[in-house]
Amino acid sequence: MAYSSSPTPLWAGSPQTILQTAGIMNYTVKTGDDNAVIYAGRAVSRPGESNVVVDFADIAADYCRQEMPAFEAVNLYGDPDAQLVKFNRPFVIRTTAADKTVNFLADWSYRNDAPRSRFLSDPVAAVLPANGVLIISDYYAPATTARISSGGTTLATITGLTAGTPYNLIFPLGSFSVSEVTVSCGGHNATFRVDGCMKAALYYVNAFGGWDCLPLDRIVRGMDHFQRESVALDFIPSRSDARSRRDFFVETSRTFQVRTPWLTDAQSERFSLNVPGTVLASFFMDGHFYPVTIDDTEAAYNLTQSANGRVPVRHTLTLRLAQYRFRR
Repeated sequence: MAYSSSPTPLWAGSPQTILQTAGIMNYTVKTGDDNAVIYAGRAVSRPGESNVVVDFADIAADYCRQEMPAFEAVNLYGDPDAQLVKFNRPFVIRTTAADKTVNFLADWSYRNDAPRSRFLSDPVAAVLPANGVLIISDYYAPATTARISSGGTTLATITGLTAGTPYNLIFPLGSFSVSEVTVSCGGHNATFRVDGCMKAALYYVNAFGGWDCLPLDRIVRGMDHFQRESVALDFIPSRSDARSRRDFFVETSRTFQVRTPWLTDAQSERFSLNVPGTVLASFFMDGHFYPVTIDDTEAAYNLTQSANGRVPVRHTLTLRLAQYRFRR
């Protein structure tokens, strides 16, 4: 079953009316692309109604989501790559009466203006680190070739795509000395400025379900948090190695406090929309990627209207490495 060029956002749900004379209905939900049963249940019609209405967006959500690329395996000076990711996916609800098909998109923006002609890119500031990676999500690739260019000159291409399929397109930037890049696939296009001075950035999944990059102005500080497991031992006062307690296991969690650059009103609002809901994120620092989670539970943004429409504001984020470190 084909993917859709106009999928339904998961946040909108998709109530499906199943025509049936009886008040109780057994049904199954299957993924439309590989025909795998993911749910079996029973639904009951409301009193006084002969039809059964089922909204299975919550069921589909666990099987329609973005994925984390293997950032640690990306060669910053290597070839581009395409990752097939099922964040745009068909689902079928099957009953004895009829089948209903809905294509869902992993979009949790609660907005109807998803930037689909720009892939799913909705960056706070369209800036990339010069020695980093351009990763962009195409929910429905309209062509079999994607390319990155600068000033009309093609820098790299990805061929062999299956048109009408969702992809993450990955273009390493380490081999290029350019100040701006444009990525295109069919009628989908997006342009980014390349900053050679940027030392850190946050790669994250935005609210529309696509990967974006947020430049970071500075790393304020890093902290290690320790959890120690100790064992009680026999104590001999005359021997230094016969102490009463000894640590036998230490778990370390590292956090970074980072600061965004100055943002305008519109950028600040987009930041608040995207970042608190981040499920997947990767912290890029000094040429290395670190998977992280975001500890912050809120993000204030400035909606004050000034004379020129620009009220700069900056935000501080706490990023926690998603990999615990152990020492025995």
